Amino acid sequence: MARWTRGTDVRRRAGRHSLALGMPSRLANGQPNPAYQAAYYAQHRERIRVTQREWRQRTGRLHGPVNLHYRRMVIALLQERDGALCWICQEPLSEKVSIDHVIQRCQGGDDSAQNLRLAHLACNRHKERRPWPRHG
Repeated sequence: MARWTRGTDVRRRAGRHSLALGMPSRLANGQPNPAYQAAYYAQHRERIRVTQREWRQRTGRLHGPVNLHYRRMVIALLQERDGALCWICQEPLSEKVSIDHVIQRCQGGDDSAQNLRLAHLACNRHKERRPWPRHG
């Protein structure tokens, strides 16, 4: 069997996780390298933006400051409707509030008001995709 070798005109491949940016992608403690991430984003800015734009068009979901006021409004409306109690543990809500889907989106639930409840962030993360007993 013949062995294939790289020609002399072929550029050397970059090391694993380096992308030829001249710095490691991870720091010595295993955390992501912020300088590497900034250089990667600068080098691939247009491709990343196109991908993000396509994702927003495909899913119809907004992220970042644009969505912040809408989220606050939804939380205020849900607090007015349900009171200031977590629907999972029935304790008063604190600052870290999350919007929970009673029937998860991955299980066919939608974003209608009947399917949304307020919950503590910790309770919502604990619940994950499990069904939960309904309270009210």
